[in-house]
Amino acid sequence: MMRRAISSQALVYEELVRVAEERVREKDLGLKGDEHTITFAIHDLCLHPEFVEPLRRELQSSEYAAFGQTASGLPLLDSFIKESARLTPAESMSTRRQAMKNFALSDGTQIKAGDWTCTPVSAMIQTADLFPSPLTFNGFRFVDPALLDRHAAAINETMQPEPSKLTDMNTWRFMSGVRAAMHVMKVFLAQIILDYDVRLVNPGKRRTWTWRSFTLPLEKTVVQFKPLKNREKRVHWT
Repeated sequence: MMRRAISSQALVYEELVRVAEERVREKDLGLKGDEHTITFAIHDLCLHPEFVEPLRRELQSSEYAAFGQTASGLPLLDSFIKESARLTPAESMSTRRQAMKNFALSDGTQIKAGDWTCTPVSAMIQTADLFPSPLTFNGFRFVDPALLDRHAAAINETMQPEPSKLTDMNTWRFMSGVRAAMHVMKVFLAQIILDYDVRLVNPGKRRTWTWRSFTLPLEKTVVQFKPLKNREKRVHWT
């Protein structure tokens, strides 16, 4: 493959080629994080229908039109997507790095040249040390309680006691790709919530499969979309 086209045996070239070849394999498998995150969020709309009406009310308000102008807001939908991604992350590890020289982490862990490190994302976002009731879906976990009406507050059992840097988009403001992906997911899910009721045909069956550190949706999982009788008029953004 690409390795044969490179004569240098330098470590940086070797590792860049290895990573490139890995990404080619991932692309062949259809590993697209944003699409999978949206799919899992649709599944969660089916599995947790009690959140649909508060989300729909938010989208039927003036906030959705404002979102089209500012690309900010919609705190309920924002939180729902984050909670879905927290419990079904598309990838369990991230920020893979190989040490070019020996060094020590702040906790004293020794990393030798050539060693690989990564961030255990899934473990970090599902630990009770950071998230109350970490394995329970609470769609409005990350919403300011002052923004929840009585109904929305009643269906959400657990709130995050303080903002989490792991899910706060403001801490990722330098990552324009992340912001753009989040905006696309909001628009995509908003159109579904406004126009359809959704349900899983077989909610008790397995919905995911794992390849290495990736969690992927099973293609045989079927979601039914039932058009609402009185659909909202589409918001035209200018």
